[in-house]
Amino acid sequence: MRQKNVKYKLGKILRFKEKYLRMLLYEGKDTTIRRGIVTPGSQTVYLESGGKIYGEATISGVKFTKISELTDEDAARDGFTSREELVKALKEIYPDMGEEEWVTVIRFGEVTRYSKPVPRDSLKEARRHQNDIRRVAQLALAYGAAETFDEQRLLAKLRVHGDIKRAAKETGMSPRYLKLLLGRIIKRLKERGVLED
Repeated sequence: MRQKNVKYKLGKILRFKEKYLRMLLYEGKDTTIRRGIVTPGSQTVYLESGGKIYGEATISGVKFTKISELTDEDAARDGFTSREELVKALKEIYPDMGEEEWVTVIRFGEVTRYSKPVPRDSLKEARRHQNDIRRVAQLALAYGAAETFDEQRLLAKLRVHGDIKRAAKETGMSPRYLKLLLGRIIKRLKERGVLED
């Protein structure tokens, strides 16, 4: 079988099958193994499954290796009991993968789980209105668009400062998480006919 050497750059969103995301968020898994040579484009990535973002993680290291060189330690870090179990799971995801094919082991440092999953399309909404944050916050406060305490805190800070980074610093929440919350709020305002594209 001809070996594939897939190379690609990792974006801001890292997608997982639900069971592997659960292992990362709740069960101590601290790596993910991806086919090919993967280079991260950002040190922090969103963790997505099924169109929803459940948290974010900081990438603390990357190791390139062949399937045949994966170890029991690699398997344990990835949430498996043995190398054999890990290879079997990888071959379920990538059925045509050969033993001499390259994979990338992405290791995570800090993993942050959001209190509530956020729809992935919230990112687009937040980007689209990033130059109009104060006005969006004012409208959201006036129309009661905040549904959680985190959203209320975000809107109050944005109304005063108009800056996601400053709001993050003052609330102790990550800027990435706040962007997702803002996108969710903008979507609600559009659904109510208060805000247009």
